[in-house]
Amino acid sequence: MAKPNKETPVLKGIDAINFINEMKEADINKAPRAEKDRTFNHFATMAAIANFK
Repeated sequence: MAKPNKETPVLKGIDAINFINEMKEADINKAPRAEKDRTFNHFATMAAIANFK
């Protein structure tokens, strides 16, 4: 039987500031569209040759 989920803690103070700054940095440093397309193409190639049973 699964355990009940705990509440998500609320970030306050310096933890909240650090989290916001990390989210802003992650938004700025997103992968370029060409890299995403290249990664998807590699995935599609591997999925096509994979033999899962």
